[in-house]
Amino acid sequence: MPTTPPPLRPSHVALIIAAILALGIATSALLPGADAATPTVIRLGFATVGLGGVQAVGYSAVGTAQIKGLLEAEFAKDGIQIQWNFYRGAGPAVNEALANGLLDFAWQGDFPAIIGKANGLPTRIILAAGQRSNSYLAVPAGSTATKLEDLVGKKVGFHKGTNMQLVVEKALAEHGLKEKDFLSINIDALAGLAAISAKELDGLWGNLELIELERSGAIRFVYSTRDQSPTLTKQTHLLVTEAFEQAHPAIVQRLVTLLVREAAWESEDRNRGELFQLWTKMGLPATTWEGEFSGTSLKLRQSPLLDDFFIARYREGVVAALDFKLIRSSFDVGPWFDPRYVRTAVHELKLDGYWQEFDDKGKPLTTAH
Repeated sequence: MPTTPPPLRPSHVALIIAAILALGIATSALLPGADAATPTVIRLGFATVGLGGVQAVGYSAVGTAQIKGLLEAEFAKDGIQIQWNFYRGAGPAVNEALANGLLDFAWQGDFPAIIGKANGLPTRIILAAGQRSNSYLAVPAGSTATKLEDLVGKKVGFHKGTNMQLVVEKALAEHGLKEKDFLSINIDALAGLAAISAKELDGLWGNLELIELERSGAIRFVYSTRDQSPTLTKQTHLLVTEAFEQAHPAIVQRLVTLLVREAAWESEDRNRGELFQLWTKMGLPATTWEGEFSGTSLKLRQSPLLDDFFIARYREGVVAALDFKLIRSSFDVGPWFDPRYVRTAVHELKLDGYWQEFDDKGKPLTTAH
């Protein structure tokens, strides 16, 4: 499992990117006959790991494709190796890997990707890969807290620099609060589970990994984004480096088409049980996935479309990152998104109109069929 390096300053990221670009130019000059159309390896990264470091991730068609070996089967005939990389350091660790030229594609959350892009990472977002996931604020079972406000001034943990930070910021703002109103502890998901179980934290923001602890009675939820405004949910995506996309657009299209086909399979409620069983390889039982997705249409959550709703969440993230002083200046997220590959795949697979599109607030723009 890759180790999590210390965070880079923006100036360091810029220097690394410049070095990578210079190395690419030099390599091209030395190898004028190199076939840019046929890479020998495709390197993909996940901004998480399974429980206990398991090399499998649920949530999206990208994770399911890894579990099923779909990319390996697709590209074996071309002699292209598929290399999967999992990062316990989440989004910030993926940014580090991208800056060091170690990845071609990455599955990552909205907020850390925004920070990476603002610091000069040359990437393009090409696929929605897990939409509208919920977040939960948990307290130990014996806590007297019953609502978010009861934790003001107390130790509350969450993984900073990840898309959880954006959720926390928006949720607190809706209650007239800010992060500085709490004793915020930066802690990753696995360490957070141990800390809240040991009552070393008064509260913990987390994802669906908290569901089984809540069912066991070890913790209670005092806040959840479930059944609230969809603008409070988390989004994840697949991005590609600009260098790989420019050199191998046909490979990018094949990969996206495969993932859109898988997303269509995942969107069918009749496949729900089989899908959740596949995702147990992440180390979470099927009941966890059933709890997270209960009362939710798979077609809504697994849509690969880069619609107005999806892109608007990233615009909000830029504003939040500026507020947190994690980026120095704003940028337009529009050109960062490249929906051409998804659109081509949807048309080729005869899936036009299969998924609904939504406006920036989450209201339907189209009707799915």
